[in-house]
Amino acid sequence: MVKIFIDPGHGGTDPGASGNGLQEKNVTLQISRNIRDILTEYEDVQVRMSREGDQTVSLSQRTNAANAWGADFLMSVHINAGGGTGYEDYRHNKLSASSASGKIQAAIHAAVLNEIKNYKVQDRGAKSANYHMLRESNMPAVLSENLFIDTAADANLLKNNSFLQAIARGHVIGMAKALNLKAKPKEELTVAQAQDLQRQINELKNQLAMQVGKPADMNKVSSWAEKDWKEASENGYFDGTRPGAPITREETAIVINRLRRNFIELIGKNSAEMIKIEERLAAIENKAD
Repeated sequence: MVKIFIDPGHGGTDPGASGNGLQEKNVTLQISRNIRDILTEYEDVQVRMSREGDQTVSLSQRTNAANAWGADFLMSVHINAGGGTGYEDYRHNKLSASSASGKIQAAIHAAVLNEIKNYKVQDRGAKSANYHMLRESNMPAVLSENLFIDTAADANLLKNNSFLQAIARGHVIGMAKALNLKAKPKEELTVAQAQDLQRQINELKNQLAMQVGKPADMNKVSSWAEKDWKEASENGYFDGTRPGAPITREETAIVINRLRRNFIELIGKNSAEMIKIEERLAAIENKAD
């Protein structure tokens, strides 16, 4: 059983870096959760996280938890800041590239960059540093810096769920290669299971067809509109045919103009007055435009 400890950087009262509407603590948690979920695709792997939500956890609490659990590998996930761009990762600066941490770092570095190659992310290199998470852990450890939160182009990628999933999968593919993780076999449907699934699909199709029913008859008036349809047709606004048909813009124009003429005739006492009302109405309509 391989024990992998995932550390989403920052959290709680410590937001980490901020920029472009993002906080580091939220993005690291999302990437870490993705890593955890993808690791369930592998056999004989146990995963723990330094935080499952937006909790405040000190650096010493994180490494103490990993050490006490006896983790085989620690992965600390961070987002960079400072105006740069691209991806980089770290091992402790007292360890060589040929160390256990260095070999895992190399595998993760290559896998992450391969998974995000279509996003044209800059490779900032596999580096070393004296970070707490790398120094105080008793097991091989790697810290990744996944783009720059204060660079707009990088931040836009960090807002993209597909990109975050690709980043996470790159981490896992690298871990799997370095730690010799074995993917769980994909289950194949038996003939009987496939037939049963097809039967369920057919049943759902039949139920949907019954719910949808037949299309409405455009020549039939709905019961709730019978009175108004009759009056509107008798008053000349419609010709009395196709009550259930959708109305076109041309037909709408005809109805509006019929209403307009009837309105003018209703309130105008003589031809001169009707002309004045027509002019005033036209002025109001032009003003509305």
